[in-house]
Amino acid sequence: MQHQVEGMSHEIKPERHELETARHLVIEALEKVEDRFPKEEKFTVSVGWSGQSFVREKMDGSAGTTYSSRFFEINFNSEADRWKTAIKTTTVHEYAHAWHYEKRFEEGRNEYVWQYVIDEVFQVMRLHRGRSIQKKKSRNTGRR
Repeated sequence: MQHQVEGMSHEIKPERHELETARHLVIEALEKVEDRFPKEEKFTVSVGWSGQSFVREKMDGSAGTTYSSRFFEINFNSEADRWKTAIKTTTVHEYAHAWHYEKRFEEGRNEYVWQYVIDEVFQVMRLHRGRSIQKKKSRNTGRR
């Protein structure tokens, strides 16, 4: 929504409908993941806007950070084409961190910790490989 203030125009993001959509998508993702990986502790999710080009261009419009088993944040940018899918993926990813933080000290969870670390490494490798392939394709396309 654009506003005029004494000859200056500015935009405040997210717009109400974007935030409502983001909240709905986060809730939808949480409902699915909580059925499979229930947490005992209550937690809070902060949902907000990100104007960072990295989030929009490299993360498909969504990024998150988990600070503890009880709190994580999701930042989104609705200008990215795939932001609705990305916000769900980010929500599940950050929930997994929060779940892990809650469970890591329980007996018998050591095998999960190693699986979690390995999964994280493979996700990063796959993301990096995908970007390398995209760069090669764009270079090859540009030459033709």
